[in-house]
Amino acid sequence: MNKLRIVLCALSIIGVLLAGCAAPAPERVEISLTEFGVKSSKTTFEAGKMYEFVISNDGVIEHELRIIPPAEEDAMGSMGMHSDEMHNEALLAVEKERLQPGQVAIFEYTFPADEVGQPLEFACHLEGHYEGGMRQDISVVD
Repeated sequence: MNKLRIVLCALSIIGVLLAGCAAPAPERVEISLTEFGVKSSKTTFEAGKMYEFVISNDGVIEHELRIIPPAEEDAMGSMGMHSDEMHNEALLAVEKERLQPGQVAIFEYTFPADEVGQPLEFACHLEGHYEGGMRQDISVVD
């Protein structure tokens, strides 16, 4: 009987130690996409911390979401970046197929340290959406 108590005590101690080593749960961030806006429950993020993005298309048309540097206007006043270029620059891209009206997409992401202080935004770059206001400035801090 004493041996059983010792074994159970040892297992309990091991369980407590392992629980202390577990990675923390990601912080939940809710993002709502509508015509034509992006609303996030959080806009400042810590580098190296895991976030769970819960992205809802609360609009009536399809949207996408990218974490990306802000687009720059070209000489003609339009956002001249081609979609393939934007896809390559995006830290995270959730395509329109995952964000049809009423859909929710969930992704985990950790901002790298080299993004601290860099200009970033949540944005939808489907034709006319970005120009219509579908962007939200965000920042990454230490």
